[in-house]
Amino acid sequence: MQMFWALVILGVCFLWTRPDKQARQAQSAPSFLASVKAHLASLTQNPLRLSHLGLLSLIAFGLEDVAAYFVAMAFTSNHVILNVDFSLLLIGVVFSYIARSIRLTPGGIGQFEWGFATALYIGGLGWPEAITIAILDNVFRYASFGLAFVAVVAWRGIQTSFQDIKSILYDPLMPPPTPTMAQSTPNGNVGTINARAVGGFPTDISPQPIEAQLQPPATDPPNIVPNIVQRAPTGDTEASPTLPSEMHYDTTTAQRMVTQVPAGPSIGTNGTPETSEVDVDTLTATTVTPTPHMPRLNELWPRTLIALALFNLFLLDRFTVLLADYWLMDSLQLTSVFWTNFSTGAMLFVAGFLLFGSAVAIPALAHRLSRNARFIVLSIAVQAGMFAGYQFSQQYLTFLVFNSPPIGQTDPIFGIDLSFYIFSLPATSVAWQALLWGCISLLVASVVCAYASHQEQQHTAHGNRMVAWLGVVSTPCTLVALASTGIMASLLVWLSRFGLLYKDNSDSAIPTGAEYLDVAGLFSTLNAIYLTAALIIGATILLTVLLHRLRRAVTRQDGAIWTPAMRGLSVALIALVALDFAFAGGVFARDMIFVRPNEPMVQLDYIQRHIDATRAAYGLNSIEMVDFVPNNQVTELPEADELVSSPVVRNAPIWPAYSSYLERQIDPDYAQRVLQTQGDTMIYGPTLEIFQQQQKLRTYYNFLDVDPLRFSIDGETQVFVSGVREIPLLEPKPWLTWWGQRFLLFTHGFGMAMAPIGQTTADGAPQFVSSNIPVRTDVPELAVNNQQVYYGEGAVTMAFSNIRNLEEFDYPTEQGRAVNTLPEDTNIGVPLDSLVKRLVFGWRSGQFFEFVFSDLITDETRLQCYRTPLDRLERMAPFLYFDTNIYAAPVDGEIEWLVNGIAYTDMYPYSKHETLGDKSVSRTPLPQSVVSANYMEDAVKATVNAHSGEIKLYRISDDPVIRTWAGIYPELFADSETMPEGVRQQLTYPLQMFHTQFDDVFIVYQMDDPVYFFNMEDMWDDGDEVLGPILDSGGAIDFSIEPYMILLETGGLLPESTSGTQFVTMAVFTPENALNLRAIPMVYQDGEDYGRMVVLRIPKGTYVQGPEQADAAIDQDPAISQQISWWNRRGTEVIRGHTSALVVGNELLYVEPIFLRSQQNPITQLKRVVVVFRGQPYMGKTLDEALRSALSEMSYQLAQSDK
Repeated sequence: MQMFWALVILGVCFLWTRPDKQARQAQSAPSFLASVKAHLASLTQNPLRLSHLGLLSLIAFGLEDVAAYFVAMAFTSNHVILNVDFSLLLIGVVFSYIARSIRLTPGGIGQFEWGFATALYIGGLGWPEAITIAILDNVFRYASFGLAFVAVVAWRGIQTSFQDIKSILYDPLMPPPTPTMAQSTPNGNVGTINARAVGGFPTDISPQPIEAQLQPPATDPPNIVPNIVQRAPTGDTEASPTLPSEMHYDTTTAQRMVTQVPAGPSIGTNGTPETSEVDVDTLTATTVTPTPHMPRLNELWPRTLIALALFNLFLLDRFTVLLADYWLMDSLQLTSVFWTNFSTGAMLFVAGFLLFGSAVAIPALAHRLSRNARFIVLSIAVQAGMFAGYQFSQQYLTFLVFNSPPIGQTDPIFGIDLSFYIFSLPATSVAWQALLWGCISLLVASVVCAYASHQEQQHTAHGNRMVAWLGVVSTPCTLVALASTGIMASLLVWLSRFGLLYKDNSDSAIPTGAEYLDVAGLFSTLNAIYLTAALIIGATILLTVLLHRLRRAVTRQDGAIWTPAMRGLSVALIALVALDFAFAGGVFARDMIFVRPNEPMVQLDYIQRHIDATRAAYGLNSIEMVDFVPNNQVTELPEADELVSSPVVRNAPIWPAYSSYLERQIDPDYAQRVLQTQGDTMIYGPTLEIFQQQQKLRTYYNFLDVDPLRFSIDGETQVFVSGVREIPLLEPKPWLTWWGQRFLLFTHGFGMAMAPIGQTTADGAPQFVSSNIPVRTDVPELAVNNQQVYYGEGAVTMAFSNIRNLEEFDYPTEQGRAVNTLPEDTNIGVPLDSLVKRLVFGWRSGQFFEFVFSDLITDETRLQCYRTPLDRLERMAPFLYFDTNIYAAPVDGEIEWLVNGIAYTDMYPYSKHETLGDKSVSRTPLPQSVVSANYMEDAVKATVNAHSGEIKLYRISDDPVIRTWAGIYPELFADSETMPEGVRQQLTYPLQMFHTQFDDVFIVYQMDDPVYFFNMEDMWDDGDEVLGPILDSGGAIDFSIEPYMILLETGGLLPESTSGTQFVTMAVFTPENALNLRAIPMVYQDGEDYGRMVVLRIPKGTYVQGPEQADAAIDQDPAISQQISWWNRRGTEVIRGHTSALVVGNELLYVEPIFLRSQQNPITQLKRVVVVFRGQPYMGKTLDEALRSALSEMSYQLAQSDK
């Protein structure tokens, strides 16, 4: 209905702005086609001046669009969602040109934009979205306009005028000022033919063409100079402007003009030609329009050398990547991985080069071209082949898994094994697309070569220039290319039927996969695909035969062109296209009349398929659902000593090692907080800042992250918060100004700091058990012998060891500093024992001249590259997604970085697509990419040694995707049985995978009934918490509670585990648009129960307090709020920590630490701990004190009620 009314309003606006009949006749405007021809003629003659104005236009419209963008953003604080139908965009374009005709601003400035935005608004979009889309449309329009003419200018260097481009930008239907063109005369001079215009239109044009006045010579073909008329002399002659130096006339055409232009009325007394009026159509006539000549061979060499130099520079850069990868894998003894990738990529490169190179070169050999033209085409063929081969070689991972073994499951539509969709179909699609583009390249090259080889043959085809052009270019080579293109397009359309199983249906009850309309009945999408593929074959045959006959008629000049047979072929071709559109209309009508009105019933089976596939692909079928009703009876209280001595309470996250910004954009309140504190960014919790304040110890060290670790100490599991002391090399610091400080001197961090997650000192600080430099600890399980951290999150540059005349800094001492030298027989890093290595790594580092010419680097120097764990692992296994939540742990006296590897695909039939990755990392200085996936496995546990960079990948899953990759790279993966016990003890579930599984998918797909799913009756949402400093107004900021890790006891309400306690990753969910608790999903991470998924679900109709309600109870408690207000009045900043849910026996507790920080001395201290027990908040100096206070007060209330 919105589209209907939009069309009505557009029609009314058109009729309103349309001139009346008399006005239109008085204007004597040329036809639209004539105007277009005039524009094209102007473009071919003056593109340089056109590009000059294009640059000015880009600047002017850029300022205009920037203003409109800020207007659009003023209407909304969120990101504008650009989601609009293509048909509505077409209406917007039409409306924009109608708006351009309403002269409200000088030159129509801005009218195209407001017309476009108004049409989108009428079509149902909001103003911010409509304005933003209009801006983007104009940005792309002007950018493409500028690029096109810059390319023309770069090739020929031709000028144009300001008025020409202004006419095209603001008056697209009005012809620009007609150009002046040269014409040969009988006396051999070059004169001008000037089309004088009044108001932009030719006037005083004689209706008698020159062909009626002059009889062309018998040797010339007829109709060479159509529509040229003469005008009586006006007295004065106009001087002919100088043509560009690189432009000239076709000599054959000039000679013919000598015999066709009379000397009588057109030659002045002084021997110069008089001006003549030219019809608009004449501007595009080949006989009078100057065309660029083919450059001579000596003119091509400079351009060719420049193009080859740039292309070779690109190849050199790619070649240095290959060499760096080889030397890296050689240092890690994984060269088999390199050669597997390289051999596959090399074969694809050769295939792409031969396909596209031959596609461009064959037409040059099949047509009669001049030597210069053939040289140009063959040069283009080589470069196109090289570029296509490189692009094709980048698909080596897609082709490596082509011949994978079957999975044993089939899809419900075609009955094909799922391995075809996951492994074979992507490679097949890439191959067929490459063949299609190769055929298109062959077709384009053949058309260009055919036209170039027939430039001097002007086939008029009885006055129809387009028909003549089609006949000229329809050579046998072109017809073969056309037939091949049609066959390839038909096969690709046929192949697209498999895309129905994972197509996106964002506006349907089935988000992903085939619907009822797609596969059921005669008028279905599947049958439409079959019909379209068949019709493309038929249309290709008819078009090929039609063009073949057209070529014979044009080249032989043996009679009429449009014979009954030709008309029959044309009618048949149009009928095929009409049949395809008619069938598509039938599918649409069936959808509107039958499917949508009855959608819940006809779609139930397909909804069930989608639910089942999504739950299987994300591993949700193995979830254990447990009803959870915590004890809320006042008459039953737990023993105080038993409660406070529970491992859960003693390891409660008073110093939480997690943050709540996984996918949060910067909140306006957060921005306000940063401004109030002059750049202070502490908002997500103070643990990391306290580590930086107390354990950084030197200005060049820093802690980039903190993580939880658990150890078995004296037979009991204890959780610690830990951090690695690194030297961040990305920040611009005074001690990193010289290149050698980043690469040679400050090369590594030193040691780890750890503290129990639930213990504090008397002054409110963490109770560090591993600290200082060198690191000292009283806990043997935490001891680290090799404390140098060459590889870490902040090691973003290369590092050199064993350099000449400069000692590498190790760590500070009382006497100054310790230095470090690697042993001569070490295998750490890559030895720089050749000039080639120095050249390659110098190029890759961006410090080329320093690397090559520095005397500090010798043959004994060892280079350590790709030093961040994620970069290092991605070079080894780019087919895996590595979780960005990496963490370090002491393992057998070494610091090991532990990284979770996830095997994934986006080709699982019927499964919902989600984004895998941490959205917040995209806003960091070192962004990590996110991937689209609809299937994922927790497949690999990787370790990177912080000192040597040695990597290990342990395969812990036997699911299909990782099993396939392990078969391709057998040397890359180790069995999980070989995993060291220290690594196994620290395994965690991938945080991003947990987030995607539960926070993105399970909150919807826990509804496994198709009727419930269709109605969305039981949607869940992640819980919120009050977090961070209390603002000056007394309020705080709400954040979503992201997944966090905590120690829980199993048994009772929780399913029993083999170890008794479990270190779990968990989250908290509430109902959609409600605050009460709905579910607690968790994953066990210890021992044999690793990966076991449990969901504590609150039964429907049962109320349990949610985390945000617990925060509200804290805010509303008189004693707590009074205490917080008193602290604020003293000039002390109150910081609220994370709200953590603890399941202890049959009890549900919410624990929230409260920190204080002086505004004069920004040292954060833990001041109080608040526990919400059975809906009531209680505050104490420690969690033990708060719990005992809660039990004591409740016991007193119970005793009073008994009286």
